[in-house]
Amino acid sequence: MHDQPSAAELVNAVRSFIRETARPQLSGHAAFHARVAENALAIVERELASRPRQEAEEAQRLAALLDIGGSPAHRTNSITSSPKRSGRAS
Repeated sequence: MHDQPSAAELVNAVRSFIRETARPQLSGHAAFHARVAENALAIVERELASRPRQEAEEAQRLAALLDIGGSPAHRTNSITSSPKRSGRAS
């Protein structure tokens, strides 16, 4: 069975191709755009790498704001079904 590459692996592969294969063969304006694309992909890589931590921190802040305890799964369920979130009075 073959595993599909993750989004981070795909972004890294394209970034490596630009850096190692395409950009060295380019000059002028095209080389500049290749560097911009490479930098944009580096930003995407950092965003993908930090997303799980940021989502966990956001869930903790929401749980504290809504005064919800318990496991991460319980907090997620409570947050998504919270009367405060849906606008219903409690």
